[in-house]
Order: sequence, then structure tokens, then C-alpha cells
Amino acid sequence: MPEKNIIDALNDAINLANKFRYCNDKKYSTPLTEELNLNRTRVLFSHNYLKISKQVTPALSNCLNNVFDNLNIDSNNIDAYIYPSHDIQAECLAAGHGDCIIRFSSGLIDLLDDKEIEFVAGHEIAHFLLRHHGCKDAGNESAEYYINKRAQELSADRLGYISCNSLDVALRALMKTMSGLTSKHLRFDISSFIDQIRTADNINVSSGFEVTSTHPSILLRCRALLWFSLVYDKNHENVTSDELKKIDVMIKNDMDKYVDKASRILIDEAKEQVKFWSIVYKIISIGAFTKSEQEKILLEFGDDKLESLKNLLRNLPKNAVEEDISKRLQEAKKDLYEIAPTNYNDDLNKIDKYISSNYLGK
Repeated sequence: MPEKNIIDALNDAINLANKFRYCNDKKYSTPLTEELNLNRTRVLFSHNYLKISKQVTPALSNCLNNVFDNLNIDSNNIDAYIYPSHDIQAECLAAGHGDCIIRFSSGLIDLLDDKEIEFVAGHEIAHFLLRHHGCKDAGNESAEYYINKRAQELSADRLGYISCNSLDVALRALMKTMSGLTSKHLRFDISSFIDQIRTADNINVSSGFEVTSTHPSILLRCRALLWFSLVYDKNHENVTSDELKKIDVMIKNDMDKYVDKASRILIDEAKEQVKFWSIVYKIISIGAFTKSEQEKILLEFGDDKLESLKNLLRNLPKNAVEEDISKRLQEAKKDLYEIAPTNYNDDLNKIDKYISSNYLGK
């Protein structure tokens, strides 16, 4: 089937996935056709891994077909393989909307029951439908990139939940993948499990790991799914955008509190530096470092910042001031771009509008 027809056939599934996208899971404007060609990967996997099929793995094939039905996907759009590993892993490889391969470790398959496998399969397929493979355009080492990677997992969990059509199944799958334990050793007391998160409320520790983590904790993912189920179970596919927004606000507050806070502080500090040096550069470039403008800087940035600026200006030769401030501004912009490249232009526009409204000719 030509790729355009494949993409057209996926429209219902893509629309469903986007309807339930978590608010902080930002879309990226990647082209539908990527340079990545999965044919080589497909050949490699076919030679080395076991392809899921109704002839060889009928139970797993039935799981996938249930997922395809729940997500409105034609079974011809996706190939799935099992590879030998004790690790608890699954992944999605995608190229544009028309080409997707998912694979599961044997350790994961052995750990989960059929319905739980449907959750994981739906989660991986969601990455394909939501074009999460396009996130590479966002700057793979930026704080912003990791915030969005974590948000993508929450969106994918929602599609996993819809795929297995059971909150209990989804949460069991997450508990098992977190612990590596089978049903033999687990009592699925979800309330007690999620209550583990209260431990974090009493410990003030920041390791820095949160900034570069691509996944939220399983506890946060479970709580996010619980909140999502409040509107999805009530209205099924007819969830309104207002209902989803309320849930997303609760989830965002959770994410900011427990995992995104360090990243957002880095971004906010970088934006504040750009704003400060933009203001100073505008003031200096037109020779208007008046008491009125100084008072505004004092109120907005504090006495230490104002005094440091005054000392800097006193110690610089007059003919070097503008050039020095310009360099500091460019360095601040560079830092912001490295931390938050996707929203960089929007952030600069907001800063420019703010300065135009509040400084020099307000």
C-alpha cells in the first residue's frame, strides 16, 4: 500500500491519539516522511527475533488485534517482534506516520498477562501515532526536551489504557514493570502503592537526576492514569476538552512538584537572564539609565542585581559599555536556546513585548 494511503488509513487512530494528548506533550512539526527507513531494521529483526503472528504466537497476535481494534488501526500498519532478554523492555521504532515496528523483550512478555500486554502494546503504538519520534528536533540534551519526553509517556499511557480498556489492568502492568514481580508476589492495592509518593513529600533531596530523566516515576504515571480515568470512564470517548484540561492541570502540578521542577527552574532562570540583559541593553543603547528605569530594575530584579549592574557600568570604559552588554545578552540568549530551543522564539517575543510595555516609553 502506498505510504499516502497508509497515512490516510491511520487518520482515525491519529485523531483519537491527539484527542487524548496530555497538554505538556508538545507537537513537533516533523515531516510525514522521515529519512529513517525501517526496511533494514525489519530484515534484521526478521533474522534475529520472533515475529508475532497468529500462526506462531496466537495469543500475542490476539492481544495485538484487540489493541488495533481499540485504537482504530489496520493490522497491516505495524509489525511486532519478541527478542530474548531478561530486561523488562518495549520500544517503538517509527518513520513518519506510515511505518512502525514495535518490539518486546521476552522478560516483559513472561511477566505480564494478555490484557497487561495490551496496555504496553497500546502505549508503544501511541508513540508512533503521536509522532513522538520527531522529538529529536527539540534539542536532545535540553531541559525542555526532557520535560517533553516525560510528558510523552503520560500521553502514551492514556492510549495504553484505552487499548486494554481497564484501569486495573493498566495499573497492574505498571506495578509489574516497576517491580519485576509477577502476580504471585503482588497484592494489587493501588491506594497503598501510590501512597508511596508521600515519602517524597518529607524528603528534601535533589540529585539532578530529574533533569535528565526521560520517564516520570511509575507512581506519578499511575496517579495520572487514575485522574484520567475519572473523565474517560465517565464519558468514554466523549471526554470534553474542558474536562481534560482540569485533569491536565492536576497532573502538571504533580509533575512540577516531583519531577519537572528542577528543569523548569533552569528554564525560568535562563529566561530571566535574557530579560535582564535585554532591558539593560535597550537602556544603554539609547543612553537612558535614569533613576526611573533604575527603580524599575530594583523592583523587578532586586537590589543585588541593580548594584552589580551599577558596578559593572562604573568599571567599564564608556566606549566599551554597549559592546560588553551586547555580548552578555547574546550569551544569555545562547544559554536559553540550549535549555529551551523549541519555545525559544516565542520566549524572545514575549520578552520583547514585555520590555516595550514596561520600559522606556511605556
